Amino acid sequence: MDGTKVPGGMHYTWVSDSLFPQSIVVDLGQIQEVDIITLAPDQRVKPAPEEPLSEGNVTSCKVYASKDNEEFILVAEKSWEANALYRTIAFDRQAARYLKIEILDANGSSAVITEIEVGLSD
Repeated sequence: MDGTKVPGGMHYTWVSDSLFPQSIVVDLGQIQEVDIITLAPDQRVKPAPEEPLSEGNVTSCKVYASKDNEEFILVAEKSWEANALYRTIAFDRQAARYLKIEILDANGSSAVITEIEVGLSD
């Protein structure tokens, strides 16, 4: 995932442009069994007392799975309140190499993601 280094920070952040939907395709390197994705929101905070920012957090998305990066099937659709919590998307177990996260909306003019975790919930 291409991202922008946070000034003064040690991590990178992906920021979409203002046109939705936006898509991120995750290549797992080989076909694997997966059934959960977690999106980490913007890690910046407001000044003391520190309070997480909700600006840029994903509020609606779809997830698709594919074995070949050509034919994708819809495996999940999820919506959240505009807050600073992690976004967890659970779905039926899939054998996939590629997962496409289609961001339909975010809190503000762009979506901000600092980390994507993919795995099995077992």
